[in-house]
Amino acid sequence: MHLLYEFTVIPDTTMIILTKFGTPDKNGDINVPFPMHYVIARDGNVVLKT
Repeated sequence: MHLLYEFTVIPDTTMIILTKFGTPDKNGDINVPFPMHYVIARDGNVVLKT
């Protein structure tokens, strides 16, 4: 059995990812480990972060 998933890849999204998913450290700097992959459902909820 083969599964087919359709998804959109958004290039050059560094600032979007940092502002939406970044975690500020104690100095207020935003930290997002790279590479990072997010699967976002159609309703906008993050269903997988790896």
